[in-house]
Amino acid sequence: MMTRADLLVLEIMIHLAEGYRSRYQERMDPGAQRTLPGFEHAVPDAF
Repeated sequence: MMTRADLLVLEIMIHLAEGYRSRYQERMDPGAQRTLPGFEHAVPDAF
């Protein structure tokens, strides 16, 4: 019984560490904001 409890705790800790790692990766390399299709070469109108 103790062996299964140890495995459960180990699995939970690994899952928690993977979650923190993915959040860290997202903060270090945030995705770039993309433009909408058709607006890649839009030139603003002059006043």
